Amino acid sequence: MTGLIEIFTDAIKYPFKDIKALVIFGVLFIFLELSNILTSFGIQINSTVLFILGIIQFIASLLIFGYFLSILKGCIEGYDEFPELDFKNNFIDGIKYLITSIVYFIIP
Repeated sequence: MTGLIEIFTDAIKYPFKDIKALVIFGVLFIFLELSNILTSFGIQINSTVLFILGIIQFIASLLIFGYFLSILKGCIEGYDEFPELDFKNNFIDGIKYLITSIVYFIIP
């Protein structure tokens, strides 16, 4: 049972090892939900602003997916620390993730 408790405590402590990355991705997650936040406050959004928000949300999601892939790669290789924040590589990895997801869902 102590092994399970240790796994949960490590999972809770892991995001707080790099506060800078946590704050940056917190802001990116806010951008992902910005259109929902604005409409929940009753702010009407015209189609141009909605299109621009959609592009920002798409880019933010690619960055997040790319960074998640970097985290998974580091965990598989046995690293215990966060990978570096490299927006260019994270964006490219996010595109790879998107293409892989599309191919994966076409096959079934």
